[in-house]
Amino acid sequence: MLGLGVTALSVARTVSSQGGRFGSFAYWPTAAGIGALAWLLVMAGRRRSGQQRATLTGCGTGLVFGIADALTRRAVQIASADSFAAVLTSWPGYCLVAASLIGLWLMESSFNAAPLHASLPAITAAEPPGGIALGVVVFGDRVQVSAGMIVLQAAGLAAIVAGVIMVARAPALSSLRPAHLIRAHRAATRTAAASLTAGPEPHPARTNRIVGSGPPLVLIMGYGWTMESWDPRLVHALARHNRVVTFDNSGVGRTAALPPPLTIDAMADQTSALIDTLGLGRPDVLGWSMGGMIAQALAVLHPAQVRRLVLCATYPGTGAAVVPSQTARQASSDFPANQGNAVAAFKAAIAQYPAAPPASAGTKGDQGLAVSDWWTGTDAAGREIARISVPTLVADGTDDQLVPAANDHILARLIPRAHLVLYPDAGHAFLFQEPTRVASLIQSFLTGHPSS
Repeated sequence: MLGLGVTALSVARTVSSQGGRFGSFAYWPTAAGIGALAWLLVMAGRRRSGQQRATLTGCGTGLVFGIADALTRRAVQIASADSFAAVLTSWPGYCLVAASLIGLWLMESSFNAAPLHASLPAITAAEPPGGIALGVVVFGDRVQVSAGMIVLQAAGLAAIVAGVIMVARAPALSSLRPAHLIRAHRAATRTAAASLTAGPEPHPARTNRIVGSGPPLVLIMGYGWTMESWDPRLVHALARHNRVVTFDNSGVGRTAALPPPLTIDAMADQTSALIDTLGLGRPDVLGWSMGGMIAQALAVLHPAQVRRLVLCATYPGTGAAVVPSQTARQASSDFPANQGNAVAAFKAAIAQYPAAPPASAGTKGDQGLAVSDWWTGTDAAGREIARISVPTLVADGTDDQLVPAANDHILARLIPRAHLVLYPDAGHAFLFQEPTRVASLIQSFLTGHPSS
């Protein structure tokens, strides 16, 4: 439908001879105006997230493609009047290449911001007006005014409107991702997908557990712990409103180890592969401790797979992390010393799970090196966390001895519009110390109503 509409509008206008308008700078303010409008739309999109970002960036992308459309017709005219070699010696051909590259770059950005149904209609609707305006005003295209051509133009506009509505409402597009359309999935992700399962009969259920129903919520575990370490009180509280997915990180449980050297970025790619494998679309993501580092990397490397982000007791990856000494870390505990009852309640809760083998010493060593690299800013994604644009909640306990609260403040400053909540008299495992209260906070945030 969209293709028919664009075709009808193209047929309804003809291209005049080059004449005096071709290349006349007197008419270029219009082109500059179209470019400026596209730039304003893209800048407005960068200040927003999710569907708003995708739609605004999509509109700007469509206008840039409109400019490319007009330049294409001009390049074809030059080639028809002279030769293809003439295109290589004229400015429209080079401007066409530049506009096309910019358009593709913006298109990828809009696709990454949200599912395609948020950006594709905007791109498709903005392209014809940009192309027609530039062609008519700058290049002297003539729009046919006969009765038949007016009917054809009206039909073309109606087809575009109908097509945009159909695309926006298409349920299939709401789950498509840009990685499936404009580039092959990264080789690391393909490797990670293969390593998600182990044994002679691979099956995703062997490496993850799903509880509840509703919007998907992926929980990413921390250093050396298994998915059986998630407090079931927290999991079931979250599962009242969400489909909660827990899983084992690389080398833990039945999840095969990733190729060395292990990095936080590689574990983020592995998490991305799990999201794809389970068909979760764009879930909310919660990461605790090392899992919070993986969650940050996931939001940077695979932004189309994260709707909202919850970072619990974790470090920034920019190289500015405030890290206690090794002696202090070895002497510290996940719970404050005065929280003996909370420790006992947590141990009783996780005892409900079937027995699971702990992470091996080798796996812990690999994870420890990956965490150290994250601290020092070695991971590419860690240095780019200021690019995270999804709504983000940063939470921790004020008495966290493993991840000093200074790191929470750093994260809250680095990530645009992040919401910071610190629990008094709570430690590194604050979310297991007060699972019901923390689950309430998380659920409020996920529904768009953050509270303390």
